[in-house]
Amino acid sequence: MSNYQYEPDSVEQAAYAVISELLPEAAVIYARQNHELPDGVVCTLETLVNDMVGRPEFGAVDENGVQLIHQVMQGTLTVKIYRGQSQNLANNFRLRTNKQTARDLMRRENFIIYSAESPVAMPEWHHDGVFYIPHSVIDVKFRYTARYTDDVGLIELINNSGNIGGAAVSFDVKISNPEH
Repeated sequence: MSNYQYEPDSVEQAAYAVISELLPEAAVIYARQNHELPDGVVCTLETLVNDMVGRPEFGAVDENGVQLIHQVMQGTLTVKIYRGQSQNLANNFRLRTNKQTARDLMRRENFIIYSAESPVAMPEWHHDGVFYIPHSVIDVKFRYTARYTDDVGLIELINNSGNIGGAAVSFDVKISNPEH
């Protein structure tokens, strides 16, 4: 047996924070984990598409040479709700995404659901010995602001050379940070 432990990325973590609040009737887990679904009503999250939108926004470089970068991401997240009244729960989830309290939550998490498709009910069925649990599927379109840093460093020395009035000139300017 493998000791594989699924590690969600920052988009999935933000999606989890939002979806778990908007769907309190279900235990929310990440899709594609290698284990059985827990008992009761369960919701799985799976990012299908996650693309960068536009160019990143670069912040100022701090005293340690670290720069904060913001990048808008846009994509599709599939939400599957298993067991219980999955179709009703999916419809309720879709309606909840439009509430003002949901919008406030989304802004706090930097994960905005801007479109929720109509849920599709998937009935229970058996095929070649495989049993499929009845569930509902709803795709949501989202935007997310990723934040990351780049250690760009600090300028420590400026070397300048050229001609002034026909005379060659060269000088160095050493830049120091009193804290370092």
